[in-house]
Amino acid sequence: MAKTDWLAHHASSTPAKTAIVDLGSERNFSFHELNQNVCAVANFLRRCGVQPGDRIAVYAKNSHRVLEVLFATWRIGAVYLPINFRLTPSEISFIIADATPSLVFFDSAFTSIALTMNEKWQACRWECLDEISWDSDECDETDCFKLEELDTAATAILMYSSGTTGAPKGVKITHHMVASAITALSLVTPLHHDMKSYAFMPLFHIGALIAFTLPAIFYGGCAVIDRDFDESRTMDYIGNPKFGITHVLALPTVLARLLAHCPEDASFSHLDGVFTGAEPVPKPVLTAWLKKGLNIQQGYGMTETTGVATLMRKTDLPSKLGSCGKPVFACALRVMTPEGLQTKPDQLGEIWMQGAMITPGYWADVGLSSFVDGWFKSGDAGRIDEDGFLFIEDRVKDMYISGGENVYPAEIEAVLMEHPNVSEVAVIGVPHDVWGETGCAHVILGEDHSTEDMLREHCADRLATYKIPSVFKLVDNLPRNATGKVLKFKLREALT
Repeated sequence: MAKTDWLAHHASSTPAKTAIVDLGSERNFSFHELNQNVCAVANFLRRCGVQPGDRIAVYAKNSHRVLEVLFATWRIGAVYLPINFRLTPSEISFIIADATPSLVFFDSAFTSIALTMNEKWQACRWECLDEISWDSDECDETDCFKLEELDTAATAILMYSSGTTGAPKGVKITHHMVASAITALSLVTPLHHDMKSYAFMPLFHIGALIAFTLPAIFYGGCAVIDRDFDESRTMDYIGNPKFGITHVLALPTVLARLLAHCPEDASFSHLDGVFTGAEPVPKPVLTAWLKKGLNIQQGYGMTETTGVATLMRKTDLPSKLGSCGKPVFACALRVMTPEGLQTKPDQLGEIWMQGAMITPGYWADVGLSSFVDGWFKSGDAGRIDEDGFLFIEDRVKDMYISGGENVYPAEIEAVLMEHPNVSEVAVIGVPHDVWGETGCAHVILGEDHSTEDMLREHCADRLATYKIPSVFKLVDNLPRNATGKVLKFKLREALT
């Protein structure tokens, strides 16, 4: 059992220091102010009857309120449940039904959806973040520093990530995993009292939280939060020393888009590091930034690894450009053959991991097949060179990544098969200039007349936008093997 309240410590040691800069609301908060707000939210949750272990969901865009709820949830021993705001109501309903949160916070951007959801899920309380008052001015100062005794093995965050079958799975992230991930990062890149992170990626992603919003608060630095991604504004904050940003995480697709907005006089000397991951990074993008004087440090991680498993050091660039680096502290990594044997150098295999930041399992004990003798099987394919550097080469399964979001064809195929005029369907990922990859659906129609627009409309009500295939190919048959399984590699070959 332990009491590890980051805010209480920094509110006491450096109360006037700026903790959060919220660009959306144009407000700054000192550690004292943030701590008072978190105290008020914690008291509000207690008045609502929230108990330790209860799930508190947040369905909102980036803001200081999101972080206030997160820390207040931890303060009373509850579990933080971020919801991807890009999901459709049916996808959100699955998460609500599975996680059974006691309370759901939403912001005004999603009021109409939240009201509809509230009618269906009345067992949990729904509160609008933009309308609720925490009464922080009336917060009892002594109550601010009351923290529930926390088991570091207890779940701190329940974050849903699609499984190999396409069904969302709740990844359990413990307090120990969070602390371990932050510690591991600090041994590769400087994390310190004067750091200033910049998060424009949605905070419902583990990457945006761990790299580097939570580390900034943990070390008593400053977390800058942007509500939305805007190429010009983001490039200005990264490339202009006057803002003092030190740490940034950007998806490969974002890095590609920012190149067109990078001014000739951009300076990067103030940055401790710009990091990327979530999907393979095209070497031309890394090379282009290198020519501009910026070494992009690539990493590898998943929700199941608290966002970090390997990370490239600056000193290993550009000689190992394209690599995700070596395993971080307290994380063991192997590349295994289908027979369960460790591969030789540069031999392709599946990435297995074990360590302090690896999840103990999924909510409701689903996905047990992902664990073998204490090792987590990633489902990703890679190779380790003779110097110990990891290179991500492909995906073991059919999953593809579109704009940083994991997309599983089985889920899309199931939705399309619900259409009355679809007889068979197979979805694969294909290259896309902007999103990295996108879906291509090969569809066999029945007797009734249907068009691509009809299929796209069918998907629009059932899938998040990034999951909807960009290409629909109407075909007469699908290539299959002797057992009837669709040969997706044949579909890929036909498109090359």
